[in-house]
Amino acid sequence: MVVAIEVIPDMRKLTKSIWIHLTLILAAWVLAASCAPQSGQSNLASILLFLGFGNASGTTREFTPGKPVDLDGNGVPDGIVMDVDGNEISDGIDTDGNGAPDILLLDTNGDGKPDAIDTNGDGTPDYFINPTGNPGLTTGPDGGGSPVNLVDVNNDGYPDGFDTDGDGVINDNRLSIIHNDVTLPTISVNIPGGNFGGSQSVIISCSDLVGVSQIIYTVNNTLPSFSPLNGTVAPPPNVTVNVGGGGDGTYVLRYLCRDLAGNSSAAATSTYVIDTNIPNITIGSQSSQYVSTVSGAIGSANIQWQSNRNGNYTVLDGGTDCNNGSAATGTNVSGTTTAGGNITTTLTAANAFSGQSTKTFRICVTDSISTLKGNVTFPLTRDDTAPTVSASPGAGSYGSATSVTLSCSDTGGGSCDKIVYATNIGSAPTNPAITGSTGAITSGTLYSSPLSMTDGAVTYNKWIARDSAGNVSGVVAANYTVDTTVATITINSYTPTSQFVNGSATQTIAWQSTITGNYQIRIGGTDCTNGTTATGTNVNGTATAASAISSTIANASFASGANTVRICVGPNLIGNYGSTTTTITKDGSPPTVSSSTPSDTATGYAPRPGRVTVVFSEAMDTSLTPTLTTENWDGTSYVNIPNTGTTFSWVNTTTLQINLSWIYFPENSQIRWTLGSTNLKDVAGNTMAANVQRSFTTGVHTHAIIPLRKTGLILCYNDTSNQACNNSGWPSQDGEIQSGVTRSFTGPTASGSDYTTTDNVAGLVWKTCTEGQSGNGCTGSPSNFTFYNAVNACAYLNLLNSGSGYAGRTNWRLPTRQEMATLIEYGEAYLSIEKINSNAFPNSANVYRTSCTIGSNLASSYTLDFASGYIIDGTKNSSSNVRCVSN
Repeated sequence: MVVAIEVIPDMRKLTKSIWIHLTLILAAWVLAASCAPQSGQSNLASILLFLGFGNASGTTREFTPGKPVDLDGNGVPDGIVMDVDGNEISDGIDTDGNGAPDILLLDTNGDGKPDAIDTNGDGTPDYFINPTGNPGLTTGPDGGGSPVNLVDVNNDGYPDGFDTDGDGVINDNRLSIIHNDVTLPTISVNIPGGNFGGSQSVIISCSDLVGVSQIIYTVNNTLPSFSPLNGTVAPPPNVTVNVGGGGDGTYVLRYLCRDLAGNSSAAATSTYVIDTNIPNITIGSQSSQYVSTVSGAIGSANIQWQSNRNGNYTVLDGGTDCNNGSAATGTNVSGTTTAGGNITTTLTAANAFSGQSTKTFRICVTDSISTLKGNVTFPLTRDDTAPTVSASPGAGSYGSATSVTLSCSDTGGGSCDKIVYATNIGSAPTNPAITGSTGAITSGTLYSSPLSMTDGAVTYNKWIARDSAGNVSGVVAANYTVDTTVATITINSYTPTSQFVNGSATQTIAWQSTITGNYQIRIGGTDCTNGTTATGTNVNGTATAASAISSTIANASFASGANTVRICVGPNLIGNYGSTTTTITKDGSPPTVSSSTPSDTATGYAPRPGRVTVVFSEAMDTSLTPTLTTENWDGTSYVNIPNTGTTFSWVNTTTLQINLSWIYFPENSQIRWTLGSTNLKDVAGNTMAANVQRSFTTGVHTHAIIPLRKTGLILCYNDTSNQACNNSGWPSQDGEIQSGVTRSFTGPTASGSDYTTTDNVAGLVWKTCTEGQSGNGCTGSPSNFTFYNAVNACAYLNLLNSGSGYAGRTNWRLPTRQEMATLIEYGEAYLSIEKINSNAFPNSANVYRTSCTIGSNLASSYTLDFASGYIIDGTKNSSSNVRCVSN
């Protein structure tokens, strides 16, 4: 990659540190070319960062020559501040990196600080620098008007124009036009070189199709140059130079100019010979430099002049000196002049011109003694074309604060003189009016800064313009509707809260608006102008600011499924609505069960834990408490099992978890459960079509209760009676070998008025007393239970003590067969005396229930007879005792 580098003349005023960094400029350009900008950082910002100016957030709005500046305050540098004339005062900004300012800085109040920018080189403000910095640039002075942002359309790192209405789109593309301008500017003087009797006031003027940047000139016959700087730099569009003030002699004036794109004109030279013997002619006044043939405009120009010598005079049209050109047509265009006497020459648009054009007229005086000729020139333009006025932004409707900038253009050769406007709220104002010949305003207001359009109203505007020839434009009418206020809508509540309705229910929405206005509720669609209008109560009307409205939408307004409901307030003056949307779902179908655990007709299902899970087809009303019936098959029919204490919890809106009060399911049992349909509703209020009923069969919880315990026997037996142990005929009896761990119990242990006994070997905690008994001595008569009632007989213990449970435990249940068998101690008693540790379990009964059904006989369950120490069959309908266990 080959990069050509030109050190531009304007950068000679950069600080010493920047000069040091310029040695790395090639590397910076390569970096910028090879690395794509990130996070919105421009190429310019990347180069500035490399050069040590800091990142985009470190840019400044101090206009220091050679430093980056962020004009609009968005944190990204917009260009480099330039000091073109070397006076240490900032006078422009280079936004495209070509070394020439394409934005000119203006100091309108003379405080030494830039407060406006000029984007077309006419010397007047186009936008204003906000002294507070937020926003950085505005359409009006001192932060007034609308914010102005620089926009980089093609993301090349250089701004292309200005956004004046906040929509992110360029309204003023002047910078883009400048960046693409390759046409050279032109430069001229009002007094060409020649022989003169005294010093001359020469006006150097620069013109360009896009915009002039600077004029530079010398009066010592050296070539003016921006690089290196040689000459005097002046702002556009013209500058007046006094030539010949040093007395008789030859003076050489050399000059050129540069446009905003950095294009320079060819250098021009004018030579002035000052000889005091030559008549010196001075123009005292010229009533106008522009004339017009249009009725009511400036039809003629009066030029008052005088000579310092007596002689004859003539006024010439065109030519290069007093020896050529044609005689002008007008009043006092030839005759005799007396030294110091005033002569007024009058030229009319109709007689001095054949059409629109700009001419140079020359007054020549021949000295009556020396016959030397002196001359002076003056310009005059015939302009018959009325100016035009344009507005930015144009007439229309706006949802943000809007200021209108008026600009005037004139194509007839003259220049715009003034714009006059009239404005009124709600109706058209009186037409503005200007007297063309004098410029006097007879109706309306002189335009000087952007016009702010009134918010919440229609502003009617009219404007006209006058050019320097006195031509007045037609009246232009433009109406602006501005309304920045739209409602913010807040929904306070829903009834039903689920936002689901069934096939007949209504939906009520309580809401409020921040502003007063008409409202409507619409179903579906994409905005407040489409969809269908809802029916119901308070679905349209007038909303009062901050006052709650309760809108009830009829069921017929909803289609099946999800419905977008849009609450709209408006429209405001420009057709904008404030709105909010919500979703209401219409569901006319009853819910169904998708699955259950245990699955229906499952066999061998693990009895632990005692939990049923039901999954429904749709979101359910979780505020309802289901009703549950549980039953056990006895081989012939189902028999009810109480389930008081069962809890229901919703895992989510579709999954119901049922925690049976039994803690565990009874073993080897066929169980049927039924959920009543009445309290099973979906969120739309649809009830289950029928009760939910499922059945399953449990297995046995297989587990080893270890370690092995001693049976408690201390005697040995033959087939008829007890005998001494170690008898070879009856060997290896429990009383002899004493295998296993000695049984150990702790208790009865009091917990308030509750008593428990802990099996230190098995780890089980037992309720010390049989159900029906109480106290540490277990007084009272034991209660009797069928198998069906016994399954839930311990559940009440889990609810005692305000829900903390009996003895602080909440998993009391009917024991299994294996758990009950751990309590048998054969050495505790003989024959009919209970074989159980009577200290740990005082006053025990004989036969106790277990939770295990006998698989071969579903009408029976295992019971334990402590009198014999046998585990025996017991019909489920018979009465037995219950001892509750916890683990």
